[in-house]
Amino acid sequence: AAERGVRLSVRVADGTGDPGVPATELVTIVGNLVDNAIDAAADPSVATARGDDRGRVELSLSRTDAGGLVVEVADDGPGVDPAVRPRVLEFGVTTKAGDAGPRGVGLALVARSAARLG
Repeated sequence: AAERGVRLSVRVADGTGDPGVPATELVTIVGNLVDNAIDAAADPSVATARGDDRGRVELSLSRTDAGGLVVEVADDGPGVDPAVRPRVLEFGVTTKAGDAGPRGVGLALVARSAARLG
């Protein structure tokens, strides 16, 4: 995050404890969500609009009353285009421009991992 000029903050709520999910699934979910948030928060057009050259990403982990793990990632990027939003979890669907590697994979992997975990 720092190398992209983005401030990353992490909050783990009291009582969160061991996530209780396989590490590979947790890394897939958190890693892809945070990577996408950093990409969005580092968007130079958004930095100009917010009047700040550093974007922000917040990651928080907590538990539901029933004991389920809650992973929340928020950023101050431009958001997902409403026209793309219904399909953004599908493989190959992306909001990113350019040819810098495969696109439209991360959120699809997040959705797949979340579905496996229930």
